[in-house]
Amino acid sequence: MNCLRTLLCAAIIVILAGCASTPKQVMSDKQYYSFALQYTTVNKCGESGQMDVSTASRGLVYLRGSLANFSFDPAAMDTAIGAFASDSPTNAQCNSAAMEILAISRRIDQQNAQTAANQKSWADAVNSMPKRTYCNQIGAQIFCSTY
Repeated sequence: MNCLRTLLCAAIIVILAGCASTPKQVMSDKQYYSFALQYTTVNKCGESGQMDVSTASRGLVYLRGSLANFSFDPAAMDTAIGAFASDSPTNAQCNSAAMEILAISRRIDQQNAQTAANQKSWADAVNSMPKRTYCNQIGAQIFCSTY
């Protein structure tokens, strides 16, 4: 019983330590333009119909999520995006971007499924542990607690 509580406490500490904030990486010029190219490609492919709208919107969500990992200057990002404003992506570029978005989506689904399986496994292990019941009689009443 104490071993399980120790493991549970250790798991909570590891999870909380993983949530500790770390300073964000400062975005380099190369990263500004790489992000801007990906953003404009996905955005224009979605607007032009060369990419399914749901795939394009999912791609934009993923890009915004990855952008949250960086410290960046919004004016510099606007300038980088503006550099690609007049470009029109080809069908091949749109297909490539869509395939990458779908691959990321599948990877996320697999990770979520693995996490759910791990959580179920942990819950099953905890629920299958033997339980103890203690009963106390006070006068004519009996109080029982199960641990």
